[in-house]
Amino acid sequence: MSSILQDIRYAVRMLLRFPGFTLLAISTLVLGIGANTAIFSIVNSVLLEPLPYAAPEELVRIYSTSPDFDRGGANPLDALDWRAQNRSFETLSIHHNSEMTVSIGAEPMRAAVTRVTANFFDMLGIRPPLGRTFLLEEETVGNHQVALISHAFWLAYFGGDTDILGRTFQIGETPYEVIGVLPRGFRTPLRGNAGEPAIYRPMALNLEQVGRGGHFMQVIARLRSGVTIEQAQQEMIALTEAIEQRFPDQKTDRRARVVSLTENIVGDYRKSLTVLMIAVGFVLLIACTNVGALFMARAATRQREISVRAAMGATRWQLIRQVFVESLVLSLAGGAIAVLVGAWLASVIATAGSDLVPRIESVGVDGRVLAFTAAAAVCGALLFGLLPAIHLARGRGPAALHDSARGMAGNRDIRRTLRWMIVAEVAFSIILLTSAGLVIRSLWTLSSVEPGFDVERLLFVPVALSGERYAEEAQVVAFWDEIEARLVRHPEIASVSATNILPFSGGHSCDGYEVEGDPEMAGSLRPCAEVRRVTESYFETMGIQLLRGRGFLPSDQPETTHAIVISQSLARRIGGDPIGKRLRAGSMADDQWGEIVGISADIRHFGLAEEPFPELYILNRQQTTWWMTLIVRVRGDQSAAAVPIVRRETRELDPTIPLNKLEPMSALVWRSLGENRLRAILFGGFALIALVLAACGIYGVLSHGVANRTRELGVRMALGADRRTLLGSVLRESLRTTLLGVAIGTLGALAIARLMESLLFGISSVDPMTFILVILLLVVVAMAASWLPARRAMRVDPATALRSE
Repeated sequence: MSSILQDIRYAVRMLLRFPGFTLLAISTLVLGIGANTAIFSIVNSVLLEPLPYAAPEELVRIYSTSPDFDRGGANPLDALDWRAQNRSFETLSIHHNSEMTVSIGAEPMRAAVTRVTANFFDMLGIRPPLGRTFLLEEETVGNHQVALISHAFWLAYFGGDTDILGRTFQIGETPYEVIGVLPRGFRTPLRGNAGEPAIYRPMALNLEQVGRGGHFMQVIARLRSGVTIEQAQQEMIALTEAIEQRFPDQKTDRRARVVSLTENIVGDYRKSLTVLMIAVGFVLLIACTNVGALFMARAATRQREISVRAAMGATRWQLIRQVFVESLVLSLAGGAIAVLVGAWLASVIATAGSDLVPRIESVGVDGRVLAFTAAAAVCGALLFGLLPAIHLARGRGPAALHDSARGMAGNRDIRRTLRWMIVAEVAFSIILLTSAGLVIRSLWTLSSVEPGFDVERLLFVPVALSGERYAEEAQVVAFWDEIEARLVRHPEIASVSATNILPFSGGHSCDGYEVEGDPEMAGSLRPCAEVRRVTESYFETMGIQLLRGRGFLPSDQPETTHAIVISQSLARRIGGDPIGKRLRAGSMADDQWGEIVGISADIRHFGLAEEPFPELYILNRQQTTWWMTLIVRVRGDQSAAAVPIVRRETRELDPTIPLNKLEPMSALVWRSLGENRLRAILFGGFALIALVLAACGIYGVLSHGVANRTRELGVRMALGADRRTLLGSVLRESLRTTLLGVAIGTLGALAIARLMESLLFGISSVDPMTFILVILLLVVVAMAASWLPARRAMRVDPATALRSE
């Protein structure tokens, strides 16, 4: 033990004796280990930490699937049947997230409100620090006007008042009593399209008004002890088949799918984070190679010291241990700083990805992260310290003293090892740069995709009409007619419309439909299409092209036959000439048929990366909904002027409507690229670090190598060798080394690219342009790093070089 402590003290003295070398090595290690610490912190938070609920391994998500969707929402009545009839689950909870008008005082606002069954919080094992959760009897209409609020909402709008229990606020025009405040940091397992809920209220359904056509509920359940997911899956299939047999008119070929809640939340991010962890691992390898090259270059100057110690009786093991302890002290010092750098970097990434990656908000440094950083530091010491230690320990005795007098030029083993280190750096850099290039090219390709409508100069704001003044459908229709008439009078506004589900909002409403006389729909098996309720000028406002037929007209009134416009993909599915055919959607009465009057161009409703899904459009005044999004197209660059106009006219018409989320449509499309953009920034940032490290490593090794060849180069120039010829020979040697690294790295990049295939859009994982550009970039960087020290060596006067030796 005393000998180890002595080695540590000696290592510290040696590192302090050469502060430039020590600072450079530690800085390099901080970059490599810190980057790995940051990404592992995120992997730990998202993938490794258990969900913050009681016995999370027992929790499952239940989807309602169809031939078109394998992750669809559940019908409310179906979900209630599942809850009543299953034997696989200890408890089953239903919830639905939406955005509602909330009034606290005089000022209305939009907030995320979630309806949940009474057992929701008990199932998750959540106990409010203030108040209570819901009671079973509060699931019934008339007893449901109670609410739980999030901790953040409590602080923001009630000032953290501990006397909050019993106070009321309004959702729409209905008063709700606060019965509890949820714990700080609680997040619902499934946030939905409206974001993280601020308010929870009981799931009180009027069963007489709920049909089996819509599928929009989210279902979570807890498995009974001893029941597996596979067993629960089989029972749920049997239950859904039984429901279809009981209601043959609603047959849609739907089934239930049971998946682990953990896998449901983070499964889509597992591959992205795994590939990112592999990529950032190459940053550490490059950093370790750099530091290893520094140690190897320094080895030539330490051979005399090692030989003297050997002559005084030190064994080979003692010499290896001493040099390795020095590298370990250096690596642990870098690791200690890297923890702070990694924690800071992880917090920056978590802030940027808080709305994109689930559970990333809880990122932090815990025991597992510290253990990973320590392991990375020890592995780094092994990677960059062991080989120089063996080289030094092997160089003992008179021959070593002779070699040390000649410098590195006299030790071919060290020169050969350094060349292989350059090969390794180039190879690792090729792999990381290619991965980053593929991700960036994918983002570029994705952002160039046309969504199918004109994104520019569009503003939108969600509007929910509620209360006595909108009790009748005619009152809702009148509101939309009036607000459109008011707004289009202004020269800044070109067109106004509304829809119940805006593209890129994340919302969907896939209803079954049938075409009259279609033999393929025999047996009431209904395919699914996205149903949109829109106002008359929707296609004009959105800039969606009408391919055939007509759009909606003033003559399309509630008492006339429903006019239906279908998308191009739905027209292809129906086949033939669909204009004039009669169609009935799931939301229409059994005896109610609409007529297809037009065909519109497809739009990418679910995102630029998603193929267009069949859609049908119904006029809102013929089939009314109370929840719509107002869409305004402005003229030219009048967006700034149009915003106050929209606010003023809407407030004059109805001052209770909140307009706190008036946004440009381009922002919604931009946010839809958020995950791809974050991935590209991370890969690109780490690739840039790798490129800088590689360039510095190549420059450092070659600079040191050329400096140690001063005597050789001086002799050759003294004998008449041309400076340009010598410069060319140095660069050719560097180019051969670089190309060998390129060849090895390209093979590794091809293997990593295969893992990334599912993360790319519109390009191949072996995209030739990306590979060629990366190879050219790295060759140019390597040659630039080689040219500078070689050119400096050529300027040395031969006589001076010979005298210095």
